[in-house]
Amino acid sequence: MFCLMSVLCLLLEIFSYEGLTLWLGKEFSSQASQVLMVLCLGVFWNSLVWVPYTTLQRKKIKLVVFLNMAEIPIMVGLLYFFTSRWGVLGAAVAWTTRLIFDVFFVTIICFWSKLAVVEVLKKQIGLSLIFTFMWAVVFSLRDHSQVRIIAGFCMVIFTICYTWFFLFADKERIWFLAVIKRKV
Repeated sequence: MFCLMSVLCLLLEIFSYEGLTLWLGKEFSSQASQVLMVLCLGVFWNSLVWVPYTTLQRKKIKLVVFLNMAEIPIMVGLLYFFTSRWGVLGAAVAWTTRLIFDVFFVTIICFWSKLAVVEVLKKQIGLSLIFTFMWAVVFSLRDHSQVRIIAGFCMVIFTICYTWFFLFADKERIWFLAVIKRKV
């Protein structure tokens, strides 16, 4: 799921301006495309934490409740700080920042609890940091659509290669190739 979300979020970020222009018009998309780009980063980081969070809910429910309660004042502070400075874009930045913190808190709790998902998380966090850097590159190129699209597609190819070589196990690669051979 994480691998699929990384590619989908990159594609949505690359075509955020064009997609919103087709759907809602040029005037709206010029302001909302930045918000969509930030939300894509948040959705990506949220997809990273689904499996460990579910594992924690099953085994350490009190820690999950405590984590959620501790995040409330942090989120309120982030919302106030970013929204007062950047409006709707600030709200998206606050939400995404909270999700990034959530990933790190859940990873620390999983590591501390010695849960099996820690090994997978180590590999995924490497890709997540690279993805966040790539996201920043695409975000900085938001006014240069051809360069942004080329850079974005290079990043999608990199993400697929990283997933294939570092995240997939041998059994998963064999299964995936068998499925492709059956369809061709």
